[in-house]
Amino acid sequence: MKLSVAASLLASCAFGASVFAGVYQYAFDGITNNNASDTAAGEAQLFVEVTAPASGQIAFRFVNDGPIAMSIAQVYFDDQSGFQSQGFLDAAVIAGGAGVLFEAGGSPNNLPGGQTLSPAFVATQRFSAQNPRPSNGVNPGESLTITFTLAPGRTFADAITALDAQTDGLRIGIHVQSFASGNSEGFVNVPSPGSLALASLAGGVCFRRRRSTQR
Repeated sequence: MKLSVAASLLASCAFGASVFAGVYQYAFDGITNNNASDTAAGEAQLFVEVTAPASGQIAFRFVNDGPIAMSIAQVYFDDQSGFQSQGFLDAAVIAGGAGVLFEAGGSPNNLPGGQTLSPAFVATQRFSAQNPRPSNGVNPGESLTITFTLAPGRTFADAITALDAQTDGLRIGIHVQSFASGNSEGFVNVPSPGSLALASLAGGVCFRRRRSTQR
């Protein structure tokens, strides 16, 4: 992030300190690369917003900006946490926008391409669009929100730190289908080192969208 952008973020965030915890926005990186154009399109128009709607809760809002045809068909959480059996995420509530119908479970059981990551992506919770999957998935202009109760002893700040650093075992993956090529692609959230510190300096409220420049 350039210094001028960081300064602007600090200035804008400073005026929003009354908001409970802010909005943390993450882009995705393709990990399967079955089709380079599909991967690039997914990286450009898919993202997730992470918020704290209430004390003890964390919400993930998956957005498909469009305009290129594609559908988020599955959402995966790798919540190993690095703290043995105590993860971050507990019970979940699914709320799809118009035309979006998801349910817990579904297949494939793990994020496609997740085994190529280091450490390997291990899905501890997964959610799938109901059949017919392409039409009930997150298509251009649509969104899906999955809200979790945080596990005992965990805080929203803990989860953001883990998502940013990706060292505490909390990662988000999506499986995207219905590209014009007929292929599907797997994506994982992009970590954003240092952004939490920016948000803290600005009173805990900050908006950012970061994308990896490395493959």
